[in-house]
Amino acid sequence: NSLPLRVVPEVLPMDDAFAAEFTARLVLIFTGRPRLAKHLLQNVIRQWFGRAPEICDTVRGLVQNAEVAAGALKAGDLAAVGACLSKYWAQKKVMAPGCERSE
Repeated sequence: NSLPLRVVPEVLPMDDAFAAEFTARLVLIFTGRPRLAKHLLQNVIRQWFGRAPEICDTVRGLVQNAEVAAGALKAGDLAAVGACLSKYWAQKKVMAPGCERSE
């Protein structure tokens, strides 16, 4: 847990049956609405450089959640993968308030 952050890709071994079930459950939804990513990113970067405690804690949580998700994928635990994805979405909303557009 030091700076600079590093991304280390890893190929995760998965059972073929689990991979097929996981893939069958993935859904991509396109709302047709543009997001204002530039402003969201600027705010996140500003808070990161300011070492806002909530942002730093969330970054640590994102790393931990990624490790848990990798373990769930390796173990073929679909429910745990789903829980990690839900947690990830909650963490991303902390990082970028306003990323979720209201109707």
